[in-house]
Amino acid sequence: MVNGQAPAMKTTFAIEKAISETGMDYGNTMYSIRRYARRNEVMHSMVSVFIKNCQWEALALQISRDIKDLPSVFGDTEYKNMRQVLHSMRDRYFLSVENPAEPILTDLAVKRWMDRQREMRQKPVNRQRDEKGQESEANEER
Repeated sequence: MVNGQAPAMKTTFAIEKAISETGMDYGNTMYSIRRYARRNEVMHSMVSVFIKNCQWEALALQISRDIKDLPSVFGDTEYKNMRQVLHSMRDRYFLSVENPAEPILTDLAVKRWMDRQREMRQKPVNRQRDEKGQESEANEER
């Protein structure tokens, strides 16, 4: 709470005041704001996490969804640019995403996956006891 108002409400009131004071069309302005928010949602998806963790199936599904959603989020120019970016990313890691749940990986994606597996094997292992007193292993984060 900020001055007795939730930050989201304060922002909403500020937007409504700006629309009113400038004489802008309320519906079009709110549509533009929602569209921009949706665009950010598409652009700031979990893509970088999927790449870092070599979660190739999840990445293929996300890119496929994003490509499908582009026409409803962007205008013509933005659409073409974003489509090119997503296709470039797709082509960097996949030879085929005909079935996104079983993508065919490029050599780069395979190498990253192998490096990730090697990295995970090199992490120190902690021996821990669970609530029943049984020993288990847990990888430590560096």
